[in-house]
Amino acid sequence: MKIFLKIIAILLFVFGGLVTLGGTIVMIDKPNDIVADVIMIVIFGITPILGGVLIIKHQRRNKTKIEASQPQYIKGEKGFVNENQANIQQSQLNNPDHFEKVNNLQSYNNNRPSEMADIFQTKALKRPNAFQQLLKINPKINAVIEINNLLGTKYLHDIKMADIQEISTRYKTNLRGSLLKDVKELYTRYLEKFLKDYLLTDEDCKNLVYLSQLLVLQEKEVAELHNKLASEIYKRIFDEALYNSKLGKYNEEYVDKLKKDIRLPNEIADKISYACRQNYLLSQFAIIRKDEKISPDDWNEFNEIAKNLNITLDSDSVSNAKIERMKLNWLIENGELPVKQVSINLPATEHCYYYANIEWLETRRVTKRVNYSGASYRMKIAKGLYYRVGSISPQRITSDELQVIDKGTVYVTNKRILFTGAVKNTNIPLSKILSITPYSDGVGIEKDSGKSPILRVSNNSDILAMIIARVIKDSLQTKSNSEYMPIETSVENKTPLSNNLFGNEDKELIQLIEAKELLKAVKYYKEKNNVGLAEAKKYVDEIYANLKNRNR
Repeated sequence: MKIFLKIIAILLFVFGGLVTLGGTIVMIDKPNDIVADVIMIVIFGITPILGGVLIIKHQRRNKTKIEASQPQYIKGEKGFVNENQANIQQSQLNNPDHFEKVNNLQSYNNNRPSEMADIFQTKALKRPNAFQQLLKINPKINAVIEINNLLGTKYLHDIKMADIQEISTRYKTNLRGSLLKDVKELYTRYLEKFLKDYLLTDEDCKNLVYLSQLLVLQEKEVAELHNKLASEIYKRIFDEALYNSKLGKYNEEYVDKLKKDIRLPNEIADKISYACRQNYLLSQFAIIRKDEKISPDDWNEFNEIAKNLNITLDSDSVSNAKIERMKLNWLIENGELPVKQVSINLPATEHCYYYANIEWLETRRVTKRVNYSGASYRMKIAKGLYYRVGSISPQRITSDELQVIDKGTVYVTNKRILFTGAVKNTNIPLSKILSITPYSDGVGIEKDSGKSPILRVSNNSDILAMIIARVIKDSLQTKSNSEYMPIETSVENKTPLSNNLFGNEDKELIQLIEAKELLKAVKYYKEKNNVGLAEAKKYVDEIYANLKNRNR
């Protein structure tokens, strides 16, 4: 009813103001009958304004009476307190008969739980805005602020449900309405205090239940707030335990105890545990899949982590086919290439590592004839005789185009790239290959002479490129070792070494010679002792021969 009267007063103000303004403008423009205009302005303009003023004044008088009967809160040393109570306490302090009561009150305040004051720090009430002041509406959020101040200045179990209802009634609001979010925030702050030490005692739970009843929160809402905070703590501690573990062996007893201490339901804890373990396993997989390659040692270690976590890699994250492909990529680059059994006859020392159906492409020069197709003009000279303006001579355009020369099967061996096609057979020795160029659907081979082909395959062109690069690398390594042929000398003809040769010689040099890395041994000795290549080679030959003789 009060709000309705305030709205009527506002409408009267607006209507009266508009009529007064309009009547004044008309009276100035057309001063024919000023008396009639003034009467109209007074009746339809000033009268509504006076009516609105009377309504507002009446409302203020009633509001003053109500406010006089309601307690006012002022900010004191202990927070917001009732103004009447403050005056009474002041009078008690001036009266010696009340010293004992005051001392008892002070002792009670000192012994109340300090966490209440820490959690619910007193706040100033929010001032109403201009519209609320006009309609004499108190901000409803002040109801939550008063409850917060009440919780911060009293012991929890000294607050009764009637205190909360009184505040709610005074502000004419329902805590389960628009203020529910703010009320939940009060409960959450109290819950966070207890969960900071990762333990909820029976006494803590009783206090939480009592607070939820004061704040008119339902059991489902309380459970949601608790599970949300407890889940965040459980997940954070679980992640820390995993990342501090060795090969996925984390402290399960500590994690299980935490779940019980913070009273997290098993169903929620199991979901968090699975998600944390799965994320940790994925992070470890991201580490081992360097450059899309997985070594056997890394894969064995990853499987041990998965076993300790009692979980397998999610197939949605990475497929088994992709894992096998990454393992193959590492094998091609670093391991021993598997030998393929093929139907063609190869020498005993030649092994095939790859074969597939391909298209053999080469660049060919193509000449095209282009006829004139531009504008032309025909002019009649005589009967049956015409003169045509415009060139009609053909043009020849030459360009290089990539063409399919043949189709067949390619074999990559440790000696060459062999191709058996429908038109002809051909092979490219590895020593003739200068470089290779990988494409999305094939591999380009640059030869030292002749036409350089492109081998186009239907899929897995990167595997073909990697195997070709690997066999070329092995071929160059074999060639380097074969070019260095140590001098074979008999025991009778070789120059004797000192008795302490293998005791005083450079250990790294001896290790290189024992590993038959003779080129590296010569280079190492030459650079270290600043001698010529021939002298270094002779010295390494001598040590190599003695090592062979010693091993016999």
